[in-house]
Amino acid sequence: MKDRRYKKSEISPLIFLLSFIPHASSFILYPSSFIFLGLMLSANLFLSGCHRTSGNQPDIMFEYKISPDPPQTGLATVTLKLADSAGKPINGARISLEGNMTHAGMRPVFSEARELESGRYEAALELTMRGDWIILVHLNLPDGRKIQKQIALNEVRSG
Repeated sequence: MKDRRYKKSEISPLIFLLSFIPHASSFILYPSSFIFLGLMLSANLFLSGCHRTSGNQPDIMFEYKISPDPPQTGLATVTLKLADSAGKPINGARISLEGNMTHAGMRPVFSEARELESGRYEAALELTMRGDWIILVHLNLPDGRKIQKQIALNEVRSG
């Protein structure tokens, strides 16, 4: 019988990975171990796909306006409009804003929005430095859903 050496690319990736695990030889010696491992991996994939995630896009319409436009340091007004998928304004939402600069080391700024009219909200946010900002909009809807949106403010100028 010819002694053949295998290249890493010819070895099954699973066997290659198992070669780094202590006592992995039992997987190679006992094929039933592969069956068990395969069933466990399949169950894990199946179960991880069967839960509801918060990353799904909710059925709301979200519009915003920042003034002054273009944004500058100082007090900025953030106006938000919320509506359901049918276009009906969403009333009674609690909305908080968190402004962060894109570079590390800066303290975030916070604000609460107030409802001006049906589905229309407004908040004042202090942009303390020029540069790039990200505003996280935390929405607590009347039906109990919590949604987070993100607004990018690029190149905030000196005011």
